This record gives sequence, C-alpha cells and structure tokens, in this order.
Amino acid sequence: MAKRSCRAAIALGVLICSVAGAEPMAVPAGIANGTVYRGMSSANRQTYVAGLWDGLLSAQWFGGDATLVATLQLCPGRLMDAEQLTAIVDKYISDHPEAWQHQMSMLFLSAISATCPKYKAAYAEFNKHRPPASISPTVSP
Repeated sequence: MAKRSCRAAIALGVLICSVAGAEPMAVPAGIANGTVYRGMSSANRQTYVAGLWDGLLSAQWFGGDATLVATLQLCPGRLMDAEQLTAIVDKYISDHPEAWQHQMSMLFLSAISATCPKYKAAYAEFNKHRPPASISPTVSP
C-alpha cells in the first residue's frame, strides 16, 4: 500500500508540475480529494503531501512561474519537514469540511496560502497577468 501511495503522490506531483504556469487547460479530477485524503493513514498523508510539495517546487522545470516557486520556497522555510507540512494541511482540511470534495492539489495550495501571506500575495499578482484558467482553487490563495 505504501508503494501505491508513493506512486500516487509522485503522479500527482507530475500532474501539478505539468499544469503549473502552463496555458489554461482542463485538469482531470485528480487522484484524491479531501475525503480520500482524510481516509489515508498518517504515513500515507505525509508521503502524499511530500509528493505535492516536491512537485510544486519542481514546477518551473515544466514551465511553471519561477517567481511563484521561489516565493513558495520562502513560506515554510527550508527547515520545515514533511511532518510539519502535513500538520498544516491536516489542520486546514479539518477546519474546512465544506471543501472535502475538492481536489487535494487545490486544498494543499489553499492550506499553504492560509499560512503564508507572501505566497498569497504572489499568487494574486500572478493571476492578474494570467488569462482565466478552466479551474480555480477551492479557496483563492
């Protein structure tokens, strides 16, 4: 099961990398939503969050906005580990049961945005200059 979760996290990270900063396009439903995430074991949630984080930090390699990636790196700081990131995401999801049906990638970004004013501001600035996309975050970061 752990190998399957790790593969799922890597696949989601690749998906996020492939759409971050790319031309507007439809994004498939994703691998997991908040309800599925809540049902994962603690170890699987941590692996999933680590995969999302690594995928986002690699987004510029696939055409993602370098400024957003750099800002994202400043938010939690270089010393934050997967356990702490997972605690942030878990708290956000616990506090927002109305959003459990949404994609985990969007819930993850919403959790990071809620704890990082620098990223929230950079994301807002980025979206001022971007054509409307076919998806939007659950909660605007």
